Amino acid sequence: MKRNPSIELSRLLACLIVIGVHTSLSATITEHSWDASRLFFNCLLADGVAIFFMITGAFLFNNNYDKLLRKTFIHIIIPLVIFSVIGFYFFDWLFDQQPLSLHIATSKYIDIFKTLLSWQNPISHSVHLWYLYVYILVILIYPLLKAFVEYLDADTKRTKIFLIGTFVFLVINDISSNSLAAFSHHSINALVPASIEIIWGHIIYKYRQTFIQKFTIPVSIFSFFFLNYLRSLIQLHRYSLETPNNYILFWYSSIGILCASAIIIFCCSVIKTSIPSNRLQKFICWLASYTFPVYLIHIPVRDLLIMYNIPDVLNHFMFSHFSEIVAEVLYNSSIVLIIFIICMVISILFKSIKKSLNKIIHCFA
Repeated sequence: MKRNPSIELSRLLACLIVIGVHTSLSATITEHSWDASRLFFNCLLADGVAIFFMITGAFLFNNNYDKLLRKTFIHIIIPLVIFSVIGFYFFDWLFDQQPLSLHIATSKYIDIFKTLLSWQNPISHSVHLWYLYVYILVILIYPLLKAFVEYLDADTKRTKIFLIGTFVFLVINDISSNSLAAFSHHSINALVPASIEIIWGHIIYKYRQTFIQKFTIPVSIFSFFFLNYLRSLIQLHRYSLETPNNYILFWYSSIGILCASAIIIFCCSVIKTSIPSNRLQKFICWLASYTFPVYLIHIPVRDLLIMYNIPDVLNHFMFSHFSEIVAEVLYNSSIVLIIFIICMVISILFKSIKKSLNKIIHCFA
C-alpha cells in the first residue's frame, strides 16, 4: 500500500514532538516557581503519542486480523524484543557505568519477569517503550474495536454521540485530576484512552473532506497554539494548588485529543492527495518510513548525548547568545533535529546491513 503523504506528515511531526517532549527544558525553577514560556513549550510537545494513536486509527480497521497479528509480530514485537535484549545486557554498562557481564543475577531475571507480568517495560533507559506495549494490547483487542467502529460507522448520529461523549468524559477526568479514570502509561490504564484516540483518528480520516475548508489551515494552527496556551495557564494554576498535579499535560487529556486532532486536520489540509504527487511529498513519505526505528532508539541516543554533555553545551551556547525565549526555541529545535538525524543515520545503516545480509542469505539458499 502506498503511503498517504498527509498522514505521513502527521507521523513525522508526531515523531519530532515525541523526541521534543523527552528533551525539553523543565518548567520547574524552584519548588514554588515555574517558567511560563517553558511550560508553554512543554504543552506544545505534549501530544505526539496521541497523534500516533490517531494515525493508527486512520488505516487500522481496513486490516484482516490474522494479517494484522502477523505484521505486528514481524514489525513491532521482534524489533521490540531485540532492542530489549540489547538494552537489558548493555544499557546499564553503557549509561550507568555498571560492569559489563553476561552473568546476570537470577534476581534480576525475576524482577524482569514480574515487571512483564504487569505489562510494563522492564528495561532501563527505555521509558518510551510503554507505547509499544500498549499498541500490542490494541492489536489483541482489534476484533472488539472493529466491531464497535462498524457499529459507529453505520449511523453518523452514533459517531457524533461517541465524539461528544468521549470528549465530555475526558473533560470530567481532567477536572477530577485523573482520579475518575486513572489513566496512565501502561496496560489497561493506557489502553482505554488509546482506544478512544484510535477511533477518533478513524473518524477524522473518514470525514477528512468535511474538515478541509478554505480556512482550515489557519484555524487548525490557531486552535493548536491557543489550546496549548490555555493548557499552560491551567497548569500554572494547578502548580499553585496544595496538591499540584500535571495530568492535563499528558496525551490522554481533553485538550490533548483536540490538539492532536488539529495537527492531523492541518496535515490533511496542507496535503490533499492520498498518494505522493511530487518530490517533496515523496521525501516526506521516505522520512516518515523511518519513524519507527527512530522512535525505538531515540532515548538511548539522547542519553548518549547527555553522557558527553552535548545538551549542556548547546544550552549554554544558546542562552549566552540569545534572549531567553529565542534561546528556548533554538535549543529545543536543535536538540530534536540532532537526535532525529543521528537516529535516521543509524536506521538507514541498519536497513542497508539488513538488505546486504538478506542478499547473502539468498545467494547461499
